[in-house]
Amino acid sequence: MNIEVKQGDLLAFPADLAVVNLFSDVKEMTGATAAVDRALNGDITAAVKLGDFNGKKGETLLLYTRGAMAAPRVLIVGLGCLLYTSD
Repeated sequence: MNIEVKQGDLLAFPADLAVVNLFSDVKEMTGATAAVDRALNGDITAAVKLGDFNGKKGETLLLYTRGAMAAPRVLIVGLGCLLYTSD
């Protein structure tokens, strides 16, 4: 397996798999995750609304891009809660 980290246009980068993240408590996607969601016509948003993915730490969702991106697959990785509280 060969893993590379590069800066640039995620939608145009030719790779076997693209990876983006989502926090569980974020109300609106931004950055690369939002760009991927737009390219996939809201597939990430739909998965969240349907309860199939909510961004919990370690949770993953594999989607096929159907030509909407250079990579044929995208993996969304849940990072858990963004907000920190010390209870």
